[in-house]
Amino acid sequence: MGSRPLRALRAEAGGELDHPTHALSGGEAQRLALAGALVFDPRVVLLDEPTSMLDPEAARAVRLAVLEGVEAAGSTLVVVEHDAEDWLPFIDRVVVLAPDGRVVADGEPGEVFGARGALADRDAAPTERAIWVPGAPPPPPAPVAADLLAPQLPTTPGDVLVRAHLAGLDVEVRAGELLAVVGPSGAGKSTLAALLAGLHEPAIGEVRAGTALVVAGEDRPGAWTSEEISRRIGWAPQDAELAVLGATVREDVRIAAGRSGGTPEEVEARTDDLLDVLGLAALGGADPHRLSGGQLRRLAIAGAIGARPAVLVLDEPTVGQDRLTWSAVAGIVTAAREAGVAVVVASHDRHLIALADRTLTIEPGSAHRMTQGGGEPGRPSLAPDRPARSGAGRGWAARCGPLSLLGAAVLLVIGAVGVSSALSAAAGIVAWLVLAPLVLRGVRIPVRRLIPGLIAVASVGFSSWLLSPSQSLDVAVTAGLRIAFFVFPSVALAGLVHPSELGDHLAQRLRLPARPVVAATAAVQQFDRLTADWGRLRSVRRIRGVAAGRNPVARVRELAGLTFGVLVQSLRTAERMALAMDARGFSAAHERGYRRTWAEPAPWRAADTLLLVAAAVVACIPALVAAVS
Repeated sequence: MGSRPLRALRAEAGGELDHPTHALSGGEAQRLALAGALVFDPRVVLLDEPTSMLDPEAARAVRLAVLEGVEAAGSTLVVVEHDAEDWLPFIDRVVVLAPDGRVVADGEPGEVFGARGALADRDAAPTERAIWVPGAPPPPPAPVAADLLAPQLPTTPGDVLVRAHLAGLDVEVRAGELLAVVGPSGAGKSTLAALLAGLHEPAIGEVRAGTALVVAGEDRPGAWTSEEISRRIGWAPQDAELAVLGATVREDVRIAAGRSGGTPEEVEARTDDLLDVLGLAALGGADPHRLSGGQLRRLAIAGAIGARPAVLVLDEPTVGQDRLTWSAVAGIVTAAREAGVAVVVASHDRHLIALADRTLTIEPGSAHRMTQGGGEPGRPSLAPDRPARSGAGRGWAARCGPLSLLGAAVLLVIGAVGVSSALSAAAGIVAWLVLAPLVLRGVRIPVRRLIPGLIAVASVGFSSWLLSPSQSLDVAVTAGLRIAFFVFPSVALAGLVHPSELGDHLAQRLRLPARPVVAATAAVQQFDRLTADWGRLRSVRRIRGVAAGRNPVARVRELAGLTFGVLVQSLRTAERMALAMDARGFSAAHERGYRRTWAEPAPWRAADTLLLVAAAVVACIPALVAAVS
């Protein structure tokens, strides 16, 4: 593919090539993935709703860039879309599928969409009515019973339920009103939505609740308990998979409906109604993670409205919907407004925006002002900071490659075997504390990275004390210090390993096969996502009203649930990442005739050798002290 289309994609992303990928909005990430798919000049380009998360101008630019690249390379383009209107001038053939995969129509656009085409009779069948026919008006919002959405807390139309002052943005969310938040991709719509939903406290400015929602004098949604916020605010995130709490679709909806204040029978009836209204009744027993993107988004909406909140915040609620399911989502939105709910939608959907009472336009850069760091609330940093390789003012570790960093950590693990007493462990710990200013100077270690290590030290020490024959304190201290000897320095060193650098060094220096390199890179990327995913899952549990609160037993159960959820999420993400990397030729470039390129060189420096020598010396100290004593 020529460079011009890629330059166009870069220009639409703001031209910030050094911008961290974890801070991208959904639309920006979509464009980045698109550029990665096109860079190899593929013979066949398969795009699944490539512009669904983009504003109209960005979508137009991306569409033209794709078409230019495809034409220049002579590639075949296959686009999967619900609404093909914007692609219509460039389409040669249209294939319409039924929900069961059956081909409903196949032919040129005029043969399918024309006045005498296969879909001309809009009332022929439900499948045909679900198709977005170019030029046809959107369907009316589906009728939804008002009592299904009536808020638990009484509201008066026009009352301000949430008020925000955020670095130049003044927002009022009123009962019985639909507010549409619009703006270019990356402007900060999701950031504002998350702040209005009370998921986080803003770094600059404030978000306050109106009188009708105040809890015991507390008007900051970010300070409310899980139960208090679930009765007041519902939220459906842009990444709908984050909102999944149940093992099945029905269980997930029942969790939310259970916070509605009804009897068990009423909760079951409400669950049935929500599944039916959103077209999910036939999927009640399905695994939520196996749903399509559009189905997942409707499930997230069901979770948001299940507890009958007074404020409803929906982030891109109509992405991935056909005409029938769009009508269902629009019906929920408008019926909630009529029931007295204050509704906020962040969206690029012009049909949904047309239903709004007011529109708030967010300009580019708003997210940065609201969060002081440019990252979206609920989307914290997912990748370690890349250490500077210039040595000025920094320790050895900042100048080392990933192999020596991991090698030093492994040496300390081996050295822990020599810890036989508290004295030998203390000697080793003192040794690496003495070297720490030289090795880690200028490196920031977030406290949250040390928390799992502290838990490990405490738990191993306690279990050793409990299981020792005489419940010896010396045994407990020795066991705990043995873990501390390697855990804390290893955490500090491993935190400096950047996934792409690790892949480069494994492939260039150790000459490992490509597939293990891809797997290792994906695994390291996921390791640093754990904290971020943990925070996201906690936010979802809090706003859905199922957070543990202060009960110790409930907290232990929540800890177990969050741990399992994070592991499952990481495995799914790692699987998708490895598949994407493989599809882009990371693991088989030589088989396809490409010359292997690298993100950056993988040199072995004097600092690498020095770090390994220092780690080996420290690792030997506990055994030497034990031998002498």
